Amino acid sequence: MDIKQDLSFIIRKSLIQLRINLYTIDLIFENEIIISIANEVVYIEGENKIQIWDSVNNPKFSINNLLGILVVNAIVDEQDNLIIEFRNNGILIIKSAKDMHESYIINNGDDFQVIY
Repeated sequence: MDIKQDLSFIIRKSLIQLRINLYTIDLIFENEIIISIANEVVYIEGENKIQIWDSVNNPKFSINNLLGILVVNAIVDEQDNLIIEFRNNGILIIKSAKDMHESYIINNGDDFQVIY
């Protein structure tokens, strides 16, 4: 099953937990939906506030204000970047590295898909 083709399972689900590890970030949503990020993520909060986290440089990064917020849209673009839009207008762009290392994993509770 190609999970990235139909992300409707994450729409209207709230982000309920963040796990920030040394080299990964896990986004845990309702219904056991987990997205594990091992590459780069861009957080756009408003017009002028952009934060970038990557697993190599690991800068300070906070997306705590997305906790409890519903997802209103989610797509995977032509470059395999996962774009998640939240009800508070926050946007996460989870970048695909397009190499042999995993960029992120989508687990919908029943199945999972690794994106490189």
